[in-house]
Amino acid sequence: MSSLWHQSVDGIETVVRMEGRHPNPVAPPVPLEGTFRLDLDPELDPETKVASIVRQFGTAPFIEELADEIKAVYTEPGIARGDRSAFAVIGGESGYATSEMMVAAGNDYTVYKHIGSDPDRRSKGLRTTWGEMFCVESATNQMRLICGAGFLTMLRTATTTATVLEALRPEMRTLGVVGTGDQGGAHVMSSLILSPTLDTVLLRDRYFSRAERVATKLGAMAQQLLGEERAEALTIKAIKKGDKELESESDAIVTTTLGLPGQPLALSSADELKEGVVIGAVGADMVGKRELDFSLYERAKFVTDEFAQSLREGELQHAAPRMRISREDIYDRDASSFHGSLLDGRVIGITELLNDPESFAARPESMAIYDSTGFAGQDLAVVRLLLRVLKAGGYPQDRPFNAPPGRSLSQLMSAGKAD
Repeated sequence: MSSLWHQSVDGIETVVRMEGRHPNPVAPPVPLEGTFRLDLDPELDPETKVASIVRQFGTAPFIEELADEIKAVYTEPGIARGDRSAFAVIGGESGYATSEMMVAAGNDYTVYKHIGSDPDRRSKGLRTTWGEMFCVESATNQMRLICGAGFLTMLRTATTTATVLEALRPEMRTLGVVGTGDQGGAHVMSSLILSPTLDTVLLRDRYFSRAERVATKLGAMAQQLLGEERAEALTIKAIKKGDKELESESDAIVTTTLGLPGQPLALSSADELKEGVVIGAVGADMVGKRELDFSLYERAKFVTDEFAQSLREGELQHAAPRMRISREDIYDRDASSFHGSLLDGRVIGITELLNDPESFAARPESMAIYDSTGFAGQDLAVVRLLLRVLKAGGYPQDRPFNAPPGRSLSQLMSAGKAD
């Protein structure tokens, strides 16, 4: 069952395709009684409040439980269907500012998310990603949560990537990260929490000074998140551009660059990479963007968070013509575009990987690419967990609550339970 939700904002038409059981999206519910409102306090921005809740619960246990929720979304039949709509380019100096509406529907909740992104905001000292989430209880058509979307989106993206990489390479020791913005830092912490054998992290950024700062910050956070013993055995260091240690030594690599046309690729040659490396490609999240050299496509198997979406705006948009895959191939095979595999398993979904990790895990001689584009079902997973935390913690409904101040998304991702 599917329906379309048409929304026009500032003259821009957005179309959302929703799959599965959900309340009527044309008339979202208005009553707010019994709603967790994380958007009411004018002195604290919504991202700070969401992050403070995660921090009070404990970042490490939150990510561990989030990984379980994400696995449930992908492995329980019919538990969620969703779609990131065709997004609208709204301008920006680079031409890559976007506004998107994402919707995911489960038997319990439907999550609506608006999120914007503009890389030009970084030069102005502003967050490059921002937005809002609204959660509606399916049985009652009652709003249950209103909160900021940026921090939760960062967490669910990083946790999904870490979950996939751990399934593909369960005993990885060295993680390389190209791009050390908020998303890059979140991917390091999620991987450290979910991959207990990981003991070395190599960071590279177009600005070496930023990679050094992030390495220092992550080292301090690791003491709180992982415990003193493991943190002392952990190596986190910045790698200069041109130094190929990251390529030659990493068992897994996460790329979180902008991936804009005309910019250097995050990984420029398959020949430079360690045999059997697994790659989490996160930055190519819209039409035209690319982080990986074509030579990687020729050697790798792909794991996608959503087949059709990866074909539209992930690395697979560039790899598919070389692999002779079309959107029609996917929709003809499975109308939901959610499950299945292509080319005898060379392209699979997260569902197949999690249901049979031994069959699909990367072999020592093979390369694998996880094409992360941001499936809306991941939003449903993180909202489910956040609602449980709010209810269990006795947070107030229908009014603001106090939370400690914070700044960037990476600064908000600190560890431990609050006193």
